[in-house]
Amino acid sequence: WWTGFNTSPTKGMINGSEAYVLALELGDPAAIIGVRFTTVFAVCTDNCASTGDLSKGWRILDPTEGYIYITSRYSACPTIRYFDGYFYLITLFENIPNPRGPNCASNSTVWSGCLAEHISRSKDLKTWEESPYNGGLIMGLPDGNDLNGPDHQIINGSWLDELGSDKDKAFAKSETDDVNRSDMDMVTLPDGRTYVVWGTGNQGLATPPNAPGGFSGAGIVEGTEQQWVESFFT
Repeated sequence: WWTGFNTSPTKGMINGSEAYVLALELGDPAAIIGVRFTTVFAVCTDNCASTGDLSKGWRILDPTEGYIYITSRYSACPTIRYFDGYFYLITLFENIPNPRGPNCASNSTVWSGCLAEHISRSKDLKTWEESPYNGGLIMGLPDGNDLNGPDHQIINGSWLDELGSDKDKAFAKSETDDVNRSDMDMVTLPDGRTYVVWGTGNQGLATPPNAPGGFSGAGIVEGTEQQWVESFFT
């Protein structure tokens, strides 16, 4: 049995053919994935293009033939994009040290390091190039116990601002075991900027008085998705 989790689609060129490509987070079997978790890939080159039905025509690229991202460490929650011959893959890495202090510079007694987003790229989904900048960390580190950081700010007009309870707002502003910046996604806006969302919190493993969980964060990148991801390799 294979156990799949988060997915992310894009459209690009693979083995000389135009295809829809799906990045799939895989949690089992251990013989394939190595350290849990990793990313494998599915493609659709025929049926979905001709019929418009994206539920049909998919096949898994065999990870035993090298179509897999990394098996030596935790790498979860993939987001994939294709630009100018490269697939850009953003995944969540675990146990990233924070130079501001231990436990991801937080009050957590559960997590020894941060969970943070990491970027790599490939032309063929087999050979991967790592970014030479900042260890490939595309979104920086979580706030930890810094209550002035962006993961603790409530955006005016957001769902939390307008409909959230006082309890939820207090939790967002006061969480001191924020070790997580995960599950990102992004879209380029009509004005050429990129809107980015991510998950904050403690991955459900809280250190009292913090509650288990987190919130959805959001931010703006001054540039398109393509400009942003390519900047980590140029």
